[in-house]
Amino acid sequence: ARTVVDGAVPSVQSQINLYLYGSDGLSGTGGVADPNAIYTVFAGGNDIKGVAAGDFGPTEAFGASAVIPNMVNQLIAAGAKSILVANVPNVGLAPIIAAGGSDPTQATGLTMGFNAGFAAVDGLPEVALVDTFTTSNVIAADIANGGPVYGFTNANDSCAMHNEYGVNPDPSGSCDSYLFYDLLLSLIHISEPTRPE
Repeated sequence: ARTVVDGAVPSVQSQINLYLYGSDGLSGTGGVADPNAIYTVFAGGNDIKGVAAGDFGPTEAFGASAVIPNMVNQLIAAGAKSILVANVPNVGLAPIIAAGGSDPTQATGLTMGFNAGFAAVDGLPEVALVDTFTTSNVIAADIANGGPVYGFTNANDSCAMHNEYGVNPDPSGSCDSYLFYDLLLSLIHISEPTRPE
C-alpha cells in the first residue's frame, strides 16, 4: 500500500480511517483505538519504489513521509498507547529496483530521505521505532560474506518469484535463504532477526 494515495489496496492513511470510522464514516471503532492493542504503522516502500521507477517525483513521496507523524498522532488521539512505527528498509537493495532498471543508489538515498521525514515520532512515549533500514543493510552485508550470521544467502532474487511463479524454484519450497519474499518486501517485514550473543 502507498502511504496516502489509494490504489488497488487502500493507503495506510485510509486503512487507519477505515479502522477508526469504517467505510461509511460511522462504523469501525467509533473513532476509539483500543488502548491495550499494539498498532503498527509501516509505510513508504511503495512510495519510494514509485519514485525510483519514475511513476512520480520525490516531492510526492517525501510529502507522504511527512504525513506519517499525523497518522501516529491520529491513533494516539483516538487512545492508542503502543504503536510500532517501522522505518523503510533500504529499497535500494530490493530486486525490483535492479530488475526495473532503476538506480539502487538513488533508491537508497530516497529511502534515507523518506525515513528522515518521520524520525521525530521516535520521541513520542507511545511509539517504538523499529529500524528496518539499518537491519536490511546489516543483513545485506552478512549476505555479501556468505550469510554466516543470519542464514540469508540470496538478496538478488525473491522467494515468491522462485516458488510461486516457477522461475528456478527452490526445491525445498522454503524462503529461509532469501532476504526478499517478493520483489519489494523483505522478509524482515515479517520477522526482525535477533543478533547472536
